[in-house]
Amino acid sequence: MKDAVKQYTGQEIRDKCRLGGGYTFEAWLITLSNNQKVIFRSQRDFVTGVGRKIVIVDVLERERFFYDTVN
Repeated sequence: MKDAVKQYTGQEIRDKCRLGGGYTFEAWLITLSNNQKVIFRSQRDFVTGVGRKIVIVDVLERERFFYDTVN
């Protein structure tokens, strides 16, 4: 996480707080060295008990569409 945030934002992590997570992802509220707050989420795909594969990237794209159109 530290390296990904540094590469993407050019800032260091000053503070972090785990917001939630589970089997497929973890979400963190991160405060950067310039006091900007960002959400960092790690992800992975998984297969349900009935063999259906859930692709987390598809879920995140739907979330992105929602936030872009509603906000």
